[in-house]
Amino acid sequence: MDRDGRHSGPVTVLGKPYHLSYPFVFQSGGKYFMIPESAANQTVELYECIRFPDQWEWRMNLMENVRAVDATLHHDGEYWWMFVNMAPSPEASTCDELHLFYSKDLQTQDWIPHPMNPLISDCKTSRPAGPLFFQGGKLYRPSQNCSRRYGYGFHLNRIDCLSTSDYQESVVTSVIPAWEKDLLASHTYSRAGRLSVIDVQVLRKR
Repeated sequence: MDRDGRHSGPVTVLGKPYHLSYPFVFQSGGKYFMIPESAANQTVELYECIRFPDQWEWRMNLMENVRAVDATLHHDGEYWWMFVNMAPSPEASTCDELHLFYSKDLQTQDWIPHPMNPLISDCKTSRPAGPLFFQGGKLYRPSQNCSRRYGYGFHLNRIDCLSTSDYQESVVTSVIPAWEKDLLASHTYSRAGRLSVIDVQVLRKR
């Protein structure tokens, strides 16, 4: 998608024999990286872009033997912060508990769990819904509202404190799919320069 919103058609950029979703794309050291949600493989996987946007190579598993969804990274100049929802067992919901990990290095398996984990135990606000962003000098975290169904809507949460010992956030606005009668859900929000992008699930007759 260019600066005016013109976009190409969808193409497959990564295929695996297990489910992939939530392709979290970010830059580090002048390179593009991606972390797709690969909970079906019990991993958090890191890929590096070889040719943007359709060629990616696996670099390493940041985590293994975990049921983790929608890993979202943020770098503050000192630490990499990983926000990710985790479920302790196959029977538990992945929409309930937000966990936070941090590391000074990106390509490592030595992610330190935050002492307040789980940060949030609430299906209304826990699960990540897109990359963190700055607005007016404040840092915001999009999160899913899964109270009525998976990915029903999303919140924008202002992060009031982020440190290795403390975390606090406040919901500042909420979006529900109510602006058209045939909308069922809207569960991600992403910003890139002047562009803001959301997704919607639409009810259509067969």
